[in-house]
Amino acid sequence: MFVENKTKRMLKEGKVAVGMFVCQPSFDIAELYSKLGFDWELFDMEHGSISFDVLPWLLAAASGEATPLVRVPWNDPTYVKLALDAGALGVMFPQVNSREEAEKAVKSCKYPPKGIRGVGPRRASLYYTRFKDYMEVADDEVMVIVQIETREAVKRIDEILSVEGVDAAFIGPADLSVSMGYLTSFPKLEEEVLNAIATVRDACKEKGVAPGIWGGSVERVNQFIDEGFKFIALGEEMDYIARAKDDLEKIKR
Repeated sequence: MFVENKTKRMLKEGKVAVGMFVCQPSFDIAELYSKLGFDWELFDMEHGSISFDVLPWLLAAASGEATPLVRVPWNDPTYVKLALDAGALGVMFPQVNSREEAEKAVKSCKYPPKGIRGVGPRRASLYYTRFKDYMEVADDEVMVIVQIETREAVKRIDEILSVEGVDAAFIGPADLSVSMGYLTSFPKLEEEVLNAIATVRDACKEKGVAPGIWGGSVERVNQFIDEGFKFIALGEEMDYIARAKDDLEKIKR
């Protein structure tokens, strides 16, 4: 197969897929994280420093085993089209709060008649040299990941997950905490937030959608795996770079 989404296969088989967010437009970081053993690597265009002019370079660098994904700035078909044409195999959509918004996300990732994606998969089809091969599998291989980040999204989780084509629901604990009134609690998760997380996880299991969540640490990732989550982010590259501060404080000077 010309294009195969390993992460999507893993989730369909009920396996756990662990990945990393990349927020900096660095060829080196993109290449490194694609080859460290992560199942997926996500380029963050919502909160990161990545722009569409460098995205194709980063996706080209991510030539390892990790599935290349992109979080677009917003649920907008224009952003989705650019990310997929550049070679992303999945899109994460921020702030999906209703069935209509989930439907819009799915349609943005599918070609007609299933969706509204425009035809122009430049890098995705190896600059049209494998156009037919790509077009035959694109709808099936591209992942659609909706983010559940608000009280409203939790309230309407069943209708969101009932949309055909949603592959995973990814909980953003920080945004969810703030939405529920806990402005400064994160990374601590208050009981009300934990209950909301459990509600989303259980709904995902019932609807056959992979439950996902931001981990942030090895301990929390392992905890979420024990709780039944399948699509989990260990963290982002800046977390690990910032840990140099801990080493610096141990130096005697």
